[in-house]
Amino acid sequence: MLLLCLFAGACRLTQQSQDAANAVRQLDRARVAVFVKAPRNEYDLVLDTARRGVTEKLPLFPDGPLKQEIVAALEAYNDAGKVWERQDNSDSPVAKDELPAIWAKYDLTKRLADAPPAPTPPPAGVMPAPQTNVPPESFSQFAPPAARALIWQTAEEHLNKAKELLTKENRIF
Repeated sequence: MLLLCLFAGACRLTQQSQDAANAVRQLDRARVAVFVKAPRNEYDLVLDTARRGVTEKLPLFPDGPLKQEIVAALEAYNDAGKVWERQDNSDSPVAKDELPAIWAKYDLTKRLADAPPAPTPPPAGVMPAPQTNVPPESFSQFAPPAARALIWQTAEEHLNKAKELLTKENRIF
């Protein structure tokens, strides 16, 4: 009987590993959409599919570092989508007060200020690089593409950490 319980526990761990791997694969699709510079409508579609896949699997494995990294990656991909939506459409349903919270969550004011400046001015007729030093009072009107890129970078860091935790031999859950 003890052998049967041990076997059942191993099967459960294997199922948890599979569920976590499926959640990570869903998030990896959002990472690929960012990498290939998919248009926002395609990103939104990929993100919606990933969100549904992750939220379906998330309750199936216990709290721990892996779950935290998966949740953090999903939140970052969602937040980048909100910034993008607000950037493209100032009348979007993304509440104006959400952007300052996102800015604070990812420390974007500091990270954008620390970003290296554009190397040289663009030639005549070429659109200049986006402004990266954004004053806090302009959160609701201005969300530079650089902010989105920094949030995506954070999402990818969390996703990579989740992959690392998932592939460890001792499976941290």
